[in-house]
Amino acid sequence: RAQSLAAMQLARGDFERAAALSDDQMEQAGLLEQAGACAVPLGHMPDAVRLYERARDLYESFGADHAAARASARIGETLWLGDRADEGMSTMESALVVLAEAEPDHDLALLHAALGKVRFFLGRYEGSAAELDAAIDIAEALMLPDVLSEALNTKGLVAGVRGRWEEQYALLKRALKTTHQFSNII
Repeated sequence: RAQSLAAMQLARGDFERAAALSDDQMEQAGLLEQAGACAVPLGHMPDAVRLYERARDLYESFGADHAAARASARIGETLWLGDRADEGMSTMESALVVLAEAEPDHDLALLHAALGKVRFFLGRYEGSAAELDAAIDIAEALMLPDVLSEALNTKGLVAGVRGRWEEQYALLKRALKTTHQFSNII
């Protein structure tokens, strides 16, 4: 665990240095987004939000609405992880409006899964189930095992809250199997 955190810290620094050296602002945005993604597992939530915001702003300056919405979705999830759940959910809902205008893709599926998770932990089970169903629909259609595993896992939690123990067991078992299969692919 300590080695992977150290590697994540190194990667974050590398992404930030590469962004600072790049003359291409779209490339900078992508590198800043990657740096933000590295900051999250390190628990550096304010830094992650700052990096994602810089990426979003660069994407917006180029009219890359989809990429800007993806960065906003990551801001929202990071705010939620940093104990700002309502603000995070609101930010993700705003990003959903933009991402839902395009063809369904990994970004949209992942956002539905994240919103489903946030709503579950806020006790909004009906809204959670609807988001998770949307995530599963896209994940199955596009064969996105990472999103499928995430959505099935949370959907299992929703089933458990409703006292549907066999459904919970089946969903969690499938989520774990999908995670295991996915990890063997990469």
